[in-house]
Amino acid sequence: MARVQNKLIAIDAGHGGDDLCFIDEYRGFIIREQILTWDLAHLIASVPVNGIETFVVPHHQKMLHPNPKRYYERAKYTAKQNADAFISLHFSRSSKDVEGGVIAWYPNESEESKLLAERLSMTVSHSLSIFNRGVLGAKGGRDPQLTTLGLAAPLAVQIALCYMNR
Repeated sequence: MARVQNKLIAIDAGHGGDDLCFIDEYRGFIIREQILTWDLAHLIASVPVNGIETFVVPHHQKMLHPNPKRYYERAKYTAKQNADAFISLHFSRSSKDVEGGVIAWYPNESEESKLLAERLSMTVSHSLSIFNRGVLGAKGGRDPQLTTLGLAAPLAVQIALCYMNR
């Protein structure tokens, strides 16, 4: 395997900062995707890795317009930083106990992003001992958020790290 050197990786808290996304309650605790993704993005960015520099994509007011503009603004910001890769973190929830695991999406036209998505979903699945639901190509126009992935960096992936079950 080739060694990674001098790479800049953007970590996007899919619903971080002022973007609340889902708010749920579980056994009396309030769960906010905003807090989970924001904290996880900063945790990942703080781990030193030789040859890799990371930064968390900021979520200021301009980037928080209703879909799809906020995703476009974050992708545009990342592209200006000349990032080599863009990884957008998400938590998805379900009320069904059988829907657990990790899943990743990538821009259809990017074979390299597909490989990164496969590697990330496999690594997360193995590390957390959760089901790997695989990877999916982002169908153009179906989901505005996914179609802007490829604008951010040469390698781009959106990953739902796990499903939060009730």
